[in-house]
Amino acid sequence: MPKITLIILGFSCLLAVKAPLIAKAPYGLLTDTYMSPYAGADTLMLPQKALMNLQEYLDLRSYQKTFLFGLERTAELIFFWDPMGYLMMVTQHEVFGHGYRIRSLGSYYAEVAGYGMGVPPPYGPGGGFTSYNLSSNLTASKEIAITAAGVEATALLAGELKKKWLLDTELDPRQASLYLYSEQDLSLYIWGGLAGNDFDINSGNDMEAYLFWLNKTYPQGYLSENDLKTYALVNLVDPTTFYSIYAWFNYVATGKNTLIPMIPLFSTRNLPNLRLGLTPFGPEVFLENYLTYQGKLTYFYLKGGEFGGNHYYGLGIENKTLWSYKKCCFGLRFDGWRQPPYSSYLFVDGLDDIPPPEAASSNSYGAALQATLYYPITSRIDLYAVVGGKTSGFLPGESLYTNPILRIGLFGML
Repeated sequence: MPKITLIILGFSCLLAVKAPLIAKAPYGLLTDTYMSPYAGADTLMLPQKALMNLQEYLDLRSYQKTFLFGLERTAELIFFWDPMGYLMMVTQHEVFGHGYRIRSLGSYYAEVAGYGMGVPPPYGPGGGFTSYNLSSNLTASKEIAITAAGVEATALLAGELKKKWLLDTELDPRQASLYLYSEQDLSLYIWGGLAGNDFDINSGNDMEAYLFWLNKTYPQGYLSENDLKTYALVNLVDPTTFYSIYAWFNYVATGKNTLIPMIPLFSTRNLPNLRLGLTPFGPEVFLENYLTYQGKLTYFYLKGGEFGGNHYYGLGIENKTLWSYKKCCFGLRFDGWRQPPYSSYLFVDGLDDIPPPEAASSNSYGAALQATLYYPITSRIDLYAVVGGKTSGFLPGESLYTNPILRIGLFGML
Protein backbone atom coordinates (compact mmCIF):
# COMPACT_ATOMS: atom_id res chain seq x y z
CA MET A 1 0.00 0.00 0.00
CA PRO A 2 2.76 2.59 0.77
CA LYS A 3 4.34 1.89 -2.64
CA ILE A 4 1.03 2.56 -4.37
CA THR A 5 0.69 5.81 -2.43
CA LEU A 6 4.15 6.99 -3.54
CA ILE A 7 3.44 6.09 -7.16
CA ILE A 8 0.17 8.03 -7.15
CA LEU A 9 1.81 10.97 -5.37
CA GLY A 10 4.55 11.11 -7.99
CA PHE A 11 2.07 10.88 -10.85
CA SER A 12 -0.13 13.57 -9.30
CA CYS A 13 2.88 15.91 -9.04
CA LEU A 14 3.47 15.41 -12.77
CA LEU A 15 -0.18 16.19 -13.50
CA ALA A 16 -0.03 19.32 -11.38
CA VAL A 17 3.10 20.64 -13.07
CA LYS A 18 1.56 20.40 -16.52
CA ALA A 19 -1.70 22.14 -15.57
CA PRO A 20 -2.30 25.85 -16.29
CA LEU A 21 -2.79 28.33 -13.50
CA ILE A 22 -6.30 28.73 -12.09
CA ALA A 23 -6.66 31.87 -9.99
CA LYS A 24 -10.04 31.00 -8.52
CA ALA A 25 -12.37 28.04 -8.35
CA PRO A 26 -15.01 27.93 -11.09
CA TYR A 27 -18.72 27.79 -10.25
CA GLY A 28 -21.47 26.98 -12.70
CA LEU A 29 -24.40 24.92 -13.90
CA LEU A 30 -23.83 21.25 -14.71
CA THR A 31 -26.17 18.62 -16.05
CA ASP A 32 -26.06 14.98 -17.16
CA THR A 33 -28.45 12.24 -18.18
CA TYR A 34 -29.92 11.39 -14.77
CA MET A 35 -28.82 14.46 -12.76
CA SER A 36 -26.06 12.77 -10.79
CA PRO A 37 -24.56 13.92 -7.46
CA TYR A 38 -21.80 15.65 -9.44
CA ALA A 39 -24.34 17.68 -11.44
CA GLY A 40 -26.27 18.40 -8.26
CA ALA A 41 -23.23 19.56 -6.28
CA ASP A 42 -22.16 22.27 -8.73
CA THR A 43 -25.68 23.37 -9.57
CA LEU A 44 -26.59 23.76 -5.89
CA MET A 45 -23.43 25.70 -5.03
CA LEU A 46 -23.91 28.30 -7.79
CA PRO A 47 -26.82 30.31 -6.28
CA GLN A 48 -25.14 30.30 -2.86
CA LYS A 49 -21.92 31.65 -4.40
CA ALA A 50 -23.91 34.29 -6.30
CA LEU A 51 -25.51 35.50 -3.06
CA MET A 52 -22.12 35.59 -1.37
CA ASN A 53 -20.78 37.75 -4.20
CA LEU A 54 -23.87 39.99 -4.03
CA GLN A 55 -23.28 40.53 -0.31
CA GLU A 56 -19.75 41.68 -1.03
CA TYR A 57 -20.77 43.79 -4.05
CA LEU A 58 -23.32 45.67 -1.92
CA ASP A 59 -20.68 46.04 0.80
CA LEU A 60 -22.88 44.27 3.35
CA ARG A 61 -20.10 42.19 4.84
CA SER A 62 -18.64 43.71 7.99
CA TYR A 63 -15.10 43.24 9.28
CA GLN A 64 -15.25 45.27 12.48
CA LYS A 65 -14.18 43.38 15.59
CA THR A 66 -16.76 44.76 17.98
CA PHE A 67 -19.26 42.85 20.09
CA LEU A 68 -22.29 44.21 18.23
CA PHE A 69 -20.87 43.37 14.82
CA GLY A 70 -20.02 39.91 16.16
CA LEU A 71 -23.66 39.45 17.15
CA GLU A 72 -24.73 40.60 13.70
CA ARG A 73 -22.46 38.05 12.01
CA THR A 74 -23.66 35.31 14.38
CA ALA A 75 -27.27 36.05 13.40
CA GLU A 76 -26.27 36.16 9.72
CA LEU A 77 -24.80 32.66 9.92
CA ILE A 78 -27.49 31.09 12.11
CA PHE A 79 -30.53 32.53 10.39
CA PHE A 80 -29.36 32.72 6.75
CA TRP A 81 -26.23 30.88 5.66
CA ASP A 82 -26.64 27.83 7.93
CA PRO A 83 -30.28 27.13 6.92
CA MET A 84 -29.28 27.57 3.27
CA GLY A 85 -26.44 25.08 3.70
CA TYR A 86 -28.79 22.61 5.39
CA LEU A 87 -31.36 22.87 2.59
CA MET A 88 -28.64 22.35 -0.02
CA MET A 89 -27.41 19.25 1.80
CA VAL A 90 -30.93 17.77 2.09
CA THR A 91 -31.62 18.48 -1.59
CA GLN A 92 -28.36 16.79 -2.57
CA HIS A 93 -29.16 13.83 -0.29
CA GLU A 94 -32.71 13.30 -1.53
CA VAL A 95 -32.89 14.55 -5.14
CA PHE A 96 -29.33 13.94 -6.35
CA GLY A 97 -28.66 10.99 -4.03
CA HIS A 98 -31.60 8.63 -3.62
CA GLY A 99 -33.32 10.17 -6.63
CA TYR A 100 -30.30 9.77 -8.89
CA ARG A 101 -29.75 6.14 -7.95
CA ILE A 102 -33.41 5.35 -8.70
CA ARG A 103 -33.38 7.27 -11.98
CA SER A 104 -30.12 5.65 -13.11
CA LEU A 105 -31.43 2.15 -12.39
CA GLY A 106 -34.43 2.74 -14.63
CA SER A 107 -38.16 2.14 -14.31
CA TYR A 108 -37.62 -1.61 -14.79
CA TYR A 109 -36.56 -1.59 -11.13
CA ALA A 110 -38.07 1.50 -9.48
CA GLU A 111 -39.48 4.96 -10.10
CA VAL A 112 -39.36 8.15 -8.02
CA ALA A 113 -42.79 9.03 -6.66
CA GLY A 114 -41.90 12.31 -4.93
CA TYR A 115 -39.70 14.27 -2.56
CA GLY A 116 -40.31 16.09 0.70
CA MET A 117 -38.22 18.73 2.44
CA GLY A 118 -38.64 19.81 6.04
CA VAL A 119 -38.17 23.39 7.24
CA PRO A 120 -34.46 23.74 8.10
CA PRO A 121 -33.09 24.52 11.56
CA PRO A 122 -33.45 26.88 13.37
CA TYR A 123 -36.86 27.48 11.78
CA GLY A 124 -38.00 23.86 11.93
CA PRO A 125 -36.92 20.25 12.52
CA GLY A 126 -35.41 19.78 9.06
CA GLY A 127 -35.28 16.37 7.41
CA GLY A 128 -36.47 15.15 4.05
CA PHE A 129 -37.66 12.05 2.21
CA THR A 130 -37.71 10.36 -1.18
CA SER A 131 -40.62 8.10 -1.98
CA TYR A 132 -40.46 5.59 -4.81
CA ASN A 133 -42.45 2.81 -6.37
CA LEU A 134 -40.82 -0.62 -6.47
CA SER A 135 -40.88 -3.09 -9.31
CA SER A 136 -40.93 -6.83 -8.71
CA ASN A 137 -37.60 -6.86 -10.58
CA LEU A 138 -35.73 -4.89 -7.90
CA THR A 139 -32.89 -6.88 -6.34
CA ALA A 140 -31.57 -6.59 -2.79
CA SER A 141 -28.21 -5.14 -3.87
CA LYS A 142 -29.93 -2.42 -5.89
CA GLU A 143 -32.16 -1.60 -2.91
CA ILE A 144 -29.05 -1.32 -0.71
CA ALA A 145 -27.53 1.01 -3.31
CA ILE A 146 -30.67 3.20 -3.24
CA THR A 147 -30.61 3.26 0.57
CA ALA A 148 -26.96 4.38 0.73
CA ALA A 149 -27.19 6.86 -2.15
CA GLY A 150 -28.19 9.84 -0.01
CA VAL A 151 -25.05 9.88 2.14
CA GLU A 152 -23.01 8.92 -0.93
CA ALA A 153 -24.17 12.10 -2.67
CA THR A 154 -23.54 14.44 0.28
CA ALA A 155 -19.98 13.11 0.67
CA LEU A 156 -19.35 13.97 -2.99
CA LEU A 157 -20.80 17.46 -2.45
CA ALA A 158 -18.39 18.02 0.45
CA GLY A 159 -15.49 16.85 -1.71
CA GLU A 160 -16.38 19.20 -4.57
CA LEU A 161 -16.69 22.14 -2.16
CA LYS A 162 -13.33 21.29 -0.63
CA LYS A 163 -11.74 21.38 -4.10
CA LYS A 164 -13.08 24.89 -4.64
CA TRP A 165 -11.74 26.09 -1.30
CA LEU A 166 -8.31 24.67 -2.04
CA LEU A 167 -8.19 26.39 -5.43
CA ASP A 168 -9.13 29.64 -3.66
CA THR A 169 -6.59 28.79 -0.88
CA GLU A 170 -9.12 29.83 1.74
CA LEU A 171 -12.29 28.61 3.40
CA ASP A 172 -15.34 30.86 3.17
CA PRO A 173 -17.19 30.52 6.51
CA ARG A 174 -20.54 31.24 4.88
CA GLN A 175 -20.15 27.81 3.25
CA ALA A 176 -18.84 26.14 6.42
CA SER A 177 -22.22 24.73 7.48
CA LEU A 178 -22.77 23.30 4.00
CA TYR A 179 -19.49 21.43 4.30
CA LEU A 180 -20.15 20.23 7.85
CA TYR A 181 -23.66 19.04 7.09
CA SER A 182 -22.47 17.25 3.95
CA GLU A 183 -19.16 15.75 5.11
CA GLN A 184 -20.66 14.54 8.38
CA ASP A 185 -24.09 13.58 7.00
CA LEU A 186 -23.23 9.89 7.21
CA SER A 187 -21.78 10.17 10.73
CA LEU A 188 -24.72 12.18 12.05
CA TYR A 189 -27.17 9.75 10.47
CA ILE A 190 -25.41 6.76 12.03
CA TRP A 191 -24.95 8.26 15.50
CA GLY A 192 -28.33 9.98 15.60
CA GLY A 193 -30.49 7.61 13.56
CA LEU A 194 -29.64 4.19 15.01
CA ALA A 195 -31.48 3.66 18.27
CA GLY A 196 -31.39 -0.12 18.56
CA ASN A 197 -34.97 -0.55 17.45
CA ASP A 198 -36.24 -3.46 15.38
CA PHE A 199 -36.21 -2.69 11.69
CA ASP A 200 -39.44 -1.25 10.33
CA ILE A 201 -39.60 -1.52 6.56
CA ASN A 202 -41.76 1.63 6.45
CA SER A 203 -39.66 3.75 8.83
CA GLY A 204 -37.63 5.45 6.10
CA ASN A 205 -34.45 5.25 8.18
CA ASP A 206 -31.60 4.76 5.70
CA MET A 207 -29.09 3.37 8.18
CA GLU A 208 -31.51 0.84 9.70
CA ALA A 209 -32.46 -0.29 6.21
CA TYR A 210 -28.83 -0.50 5.13
CA LEU A 211 -27.88 -2.73 8.06
CA PHE A 212 -30.97 -4.92 7.69
CA TRP A 213 -30.63 -5.62 3.99
CA LEU A 214 -26.82 -5.91 4.04
CA ASN A 215 -26.94 -8.54 6.80
CA LYS A 216 -29.82 -10.28 5.05
CA THR A 217 -27.94 -10.35 1.75
CA TYR A 218 -24.62 -11.54 3.22
CA PRO A 219 -25.60 -13.88 6.08
CA GLN A 220 -22.02 -15.12 6.53
CA GLY A 221 -21.16 -11.62 7.76
CA TYR A 222 -22.85 -9.46 10.37
CA LEU A 223 -22.59 -5.68 10.77
CA SER A 224 -24.09 -4.41 14.02
CA GLU A 225 -25.18 -0.90 14.90
CA ASN A 226 -22.15 -0.54 17.18
CA ASP A 227 -19.88 -1.71 14.37
CA LEU A 228 -21.27 0.97 12.08
CA LYS A 229 -20.97 3.62 14.80
CA THR A 230 -17.32 2.66 15.25
CA TYR A 231 -16.75 2.88 11.50
CA ALA A 232 -18.25 6.37 11.53
CA LEU A 233 -15.44 7.60 13.79
CA VAL A 234 -13.28 7.50 10.65
CA ASN A 235 -15.04 10.66 9.47
CA LEU A 236 -13.50 12.57 12.36
CA VAL A 237 -10.09 12.14 10.69
CA ASP A 238 -10.96 15.01 8.39
CA PRO A 239 -9.01 18.22 9.06
CA THR A 240 -11.43 20.32 7.01
CA THR A 241 -14.24 19.50 9.43
CA PHE A 242 -12.29 21.20 12.22
CA TYR A 243 -11.15 24.01 9.90
CA SER A 244 -14.82 24.68 9.10
CA ILE A 245 -15.78 24.86 12.77
CA TYR A 246 -12.90 27.26 13.43
CA ALA A 247 -13.79 29.33 10.35
CA TRP A 248 -17.38 29.74 11.59
CA PHE A 249 -16.25 31.23 14.91
CA ASN A 250 -13.47 33.22 13.27
CA TYR A 251 -16.07 34.83 11.01
CA VAL A 252 -18.12 35.80 14.06
CA ALA A 253 -15.04 37.41 15.61
CA THR A 254 -13.47 39.03 12.53
CA GLY A 255 -15.77 38.72 9.50
CA LYS A 256 -12.89 37.25 7.49
CA ASN A 257 -12.26 34.05 5.56
CA THR A 258 -9.85 31.42 6.91
CA LEU A 259 -6.68 30.25 5.19
CA ILE A 260 -6.50 26.46 4.90
CA PRO A 261 -3.42 24.88 6.52
CA MET A 262 -1.85 22.17 4.38
CA ILE A 263 1.15 19.87 4.64
CA PRO A 264 4.14 20.99 2.53
CA LEU A 265 5.92 18.24 0.60
CA PHE A 266 8.67 19.32 -1.80
CA SER A 267 6.98 22.02 -3.89
CA THR A 268 3.46 20.78 -3.26
CA ARG A 269 0.92 21.29 -0.49
CA ASN A 270 -1.23 18.38 0.65
CA LEU A 271 -4.44 17.89 2.59
CA PRO A 272 -5.08 14.22 3.45
CA ASN A 273 -8.15 12.81 5.19
CA LEU A 274 -10.07 9.62 5.88
CA ARG A 275 -13.77 9.09 5.31
CA LEU A 276 -16.31 6.28 5.42
CA GLY A 277 -18.40 5.16 2.45
CA LEU A 278 -21.22 2.63 2.12
CA THR A 279 -21.37 0.21 -0.82
CA PRO A 280 -23.91 -2.46 -1.86
CA PHE A 281 -21.54 -5.07 -0.38
CA GLY A 282 -20.37 -3.38 2.84
CA PRO A 283 -18.61 -0.33 4.33
CA GLU A 284 -15.38 0.95 2.82
CA VAL A 285 -12.80 3.47 4.02
CA PHE A 286 -11.26 6.14 1.77
CA LEU A 287 -7.77 7.55 2.22
CA GLU A 288 -7.93 10.77 0.22
CA ASN A 289 -5.38 13.45 -0.60
CA TYR A 290 -5.82 16.86 -2.19
CA LEU A 291 -2.56 18.11 -3.69
CA THR A 292 -2.00 21.67 -4.90
CA TYR A 293 0.90 23.07 -6.88
CA GLN A 294 1.00 26.69 -8.05
CA GLY A 295 -2.78 27.04 -7.93
CA LYS A 296 -3.50 23.67 -9.56
CA LEU A 297 -5.26 20.75 -7.91
CA THR A 298 -4.87 16.98 -8.11
CA TYR A 299 -7.14 14.68 -6.13
CA PHE A 300 -6.41 11.01 -5.50
CA TYR A 301 -7.65 8.28 -3.20
CA LEU A 302 -7.18 4.71 -2.09
CA LYS A 303 -10.12 2.77 -0.66
CA GLY A 304 -10.83 -0.66 0.75
CA GLY A 305 -13.12 -2.74 2.90
CA GLU A 306 -14.07 -6.25 4.01
CA PHE A 307 -17.43 -7.80 4.81
CA GLY A 308 -18.98 -11.23 4.64
CA GLY A 309 -15.80 -12.89 3.41
CA ASN A 310 -15.40 -10.39 0.56
CA HIS A 311 -12.47 -8.02 0.22
CA TYR A 312 -12.85 -5.01 -2.05
CA TYR A 313 -10.62 -2.06 -2.85
CA GLY A 314 -9.91 0.63 -5.40
CA LEU A 315 -8.06 3.81 -6.29
CA GLY A 316 -8.55 6.92 -8.34
CA ILE A 317 -6.86 10.11 -9.51
CA GLU A 318 -8.23 13.33 -11.02
CA ASN A 319 -6.83 16.53 -12.47
CA LYS A 320 -9.34 18.68 -14.36
CA THR A 321 -6.71 20.92 -15.97
CA LEU A 322 -4.02 18.52 -17.06
CA TRP A 323 -3.04 20.17 -20.36
CA SER A 324 -3.69 23.55 -21.91
CA TYR A 325 -3.92 24.49 -25.57
CA LYS A 326 -4.41 28.16 -26.32
CA LYS A 327 -7.14 29.06 -23.81
CA CYS A 328 -8.62 25.55 -23.45
CA CYS A 329 -7.93 23.25 -20.52
CA PHE A 330 -8.08 19.45 -20.71
CA GLY A 331 -8.13 17.02 -17.80
CA LEU A 332 -8.44 13.35 -16.92
CA ARG A 333 -9.90 11.19 -14.19
CA PHE A 334 -9.29 7.48 -13.68
CA ASP A 335 -10.95 5.12 -11.20
CA GLY A 336 -10.25 1.41 -10.77
CA TRP A 337 -11.69 -1.22 -8.43
CA ARG A 338 -11.99 -4.85 -7.41
CA GLN A 339 -15.43 -5.79 -6.08
CA PRO A 340 -17.61 -8.80 -5.30
CA PRO A 341 -20.65 -9.46 -7.48
CA TYR A 342 -24.03 -8.02 -6.57
CA SER A 343 -26.64 -10.28 -5.02
CA SER A 344 -29.29 -11.22 -7.58
CA TYR A 345 -32.12 -12.28 -5.26
CA LEU A 346 -35.28 -10.20 -5.56
CA PHE A 347 -35.87 -7.49 -3.00
CA VAL A 348 -39.60 -8.20 -2.80
CA ASP A 349 -38.84 -11.71 -1.56
CA GLY A 350 -36.18 -10.50 0.85
CA LEU A 351 -38.14 -11.11 4.04
CA ASP A 352 -38.16 -14.85 3.35
CA ASP A 353 -35.18 -17.19 3.58
CA ILE A 354 -32.71 -16.29 0.86
CA PRO A 355 -30.00 -18.23 -0.92
CA PRO A 356 -26.37 -17.42 -0.02
CA PRO A 357 -24.68 -14.83 -2.26
CA GLU A 358 -22.28 -15.82 -4.96
CA ALA A 359 -18.84 -17.02 -3.94
CA ALA A 360 -16.38 -14.38 -2.85
CA SER A 361 -13.83 -15.86 -5.26
CA SER A 362 -15.79 -14.44 -8.21
CA ASN A 363 -14.61 -10.87 -7.56
CA SER A 364 -14.42 -8.71 -10.65
CA TYR A 365 -12.28 -5.77 -11.73
CA GLY A 366 -13.59 -2.57 -13.25
CA ALA A 367 -12.55 0.91 -14.25
CA ALA A 368 -13.80 4.32 -15.35
CA LEU A 369 -12.00 6.91 -17.47
CA GLN A 370 -13.17 10.49 -18.00
CA ALA A 371 -11.80 13.40 -20.02
CA THR A 372 -12.70 16.98 -19.10
CA LEU A 373 -12.68 20.19 -21.14
CA TYR A 374 -12.91 23.89 -20.30
CA TYR A 375 -13.57 25.84 -23.51
CA PRO A 376 -13.89 29.66 -23.25
CA ILE A 377 -17.01 31.08 -24.90
CA THR A 378 -16.70 34.56 -23.35
CA SER A 379 -14.03 36.29 -21.29
CA ARG A 380 -15.72 35.09 -18.09
CA ILE A 381 -17.64 31.93 -19.02
CA ASP A 382 -16.34 28.52 -20.07
CA LEU A 383 -18.14 25.60 -21.62
CA TYR A 384 -17.36 22.60 -19.43
CA ALA A 385 -17.73 19.03 -20.67
CA VAL A 386 -16.97 15.56 -19.32
CA VAL A 387 -16.81 12.59 -21.70
CA GLY A 388 -15.92 9.04 -20.71
CA GLY A 389 -17.25 5.68 -19.67
CA LYS A 390 -17.17 3.00 -17.03
CA THR A 391 -17.50 -0.74 -16.75
CA SER A 392 -20.09 -2.46 -14.58
CA GLY A 393 -19.53 -1.93 -10.87
CA PHE A 394 -20.13 0.44 -7.97
CA LEU A 395 -18.45 3.84 -8.25
CA PRO A 396 -19.85 6.64 -6.03
CA GLY A 397 -21.87 9.12 -8.04
CA GLU A 398 -22.03 6.95 -11.16
CA SER A 399 -24.33 4.32 -12.64
CA LEU A 400 -24.01 0.71 -11.52
CA TYR A 401 -24.02 -0.39 -15.16
CA THR A 402 -21.49 -0.30 -17.98
CA ASN A 403 -22.30 3.19 -19.16
CA PRO A 404 -21.02 6.26 -20.98
CA ILE A 405 -20.29 9.29 -18.77
CA LEU A 406 -21.49 12.55 -20.32
CA ARG A 407 -21.82 15.90 -18.52
CA ILE A 408 -22.00 19.45 -19.82
CA GLY A 409 -22.22 22.84 -18.17
CA LEU A 410 -21.28 26.50 -18.08
CA PHE A 411 -18.69 27.64 -15.55
CA GLY A 412 -17.10 30.93 -14.62
CA MET A 413 -14.74 32.44 -12.07
CA LEU A 414 -17.27 34.18 -9.83
